[in-house]
Amino acid sequence: MMYDGMYLEDLIEGYQTLTVEGREMLSVEVEQQEIQIGSIITNQKIPSRTLKITYKLEDRDPEKLQFKFKELLNYLYRNEDVEIRFHDELDYYYYGRYTSTDTVPGDSNSIISSFNVFCADPLKYTKECVSDGYIGNPIQFPITPRKIEVTLSMNNSIKITNGEQNITITDAAIKTGDVLVFDFSDEQVTVNGEDCTSMIDLESDFENFYLKQGQKITSNNGKLKIFYRGATI
Repeated sequence: MMYDGMYLEDLIEGYQTLTVEGREMLSVEVEQQEIQIGSIITNQKIPSRTLKITYKLEDRDPEKLQFKFKELLNYLYRNEDVEIRFHDELDYYYYGRYTSTDTVPGDSNSIISSFNVFCADPLKYTKECVSDGYIGNPIQFPITPRKIEVTLSMNNSIKITNGEQNITITDAAIKTGDVLVFDFSDEQVTVNGEDCTSMIDLESDFENFYLKQGQKITSNNGKLKIFYRGATI
């Protein structure tokens, strides 16, 4: 199991991931309104995901074993979600954080127990792709790109569109050769590395600029690079 860029098996001698539960099918939450015959579905939601990791941890020295548990807990604890991968599913990434653990028996130097990782975002993501506009990777659910980079070929203005939402900057101090980065994670726009988020037009769809498979993202100024991950359940 890789947690925040590090395999736990490499981090702690004697640790071994045995099984992982929670990666399979998710139930869908359906909201409905009863009518005379049957009901009408008014909303449908995909709930958060919890991964249960069963592991083995051992050491002949009881004192060293206790130290390994402390080391494991200290590494798992996070204040924000981290990237998670599994050796039998290397093409996909989960995002979550450690939340709880089962009771650890105290009568053995070879312990089998489990801990839980809560994924507020239940989707699993592919490796990051870079596109010049066409969104070809499988995306079963609309997602925002991680970032869009544009090298300008004209001055003053730019419009980026996916055919439904637009991101625009109008009559701004931008010029040919400038590199604009629209960072959707931090909700920030930079010009040549400087924060210029205030340049973006108020009517822009920056916060809800979604990608769908098969879309062509275009710009009326410069060349695009779109950084994104495919998503599935």
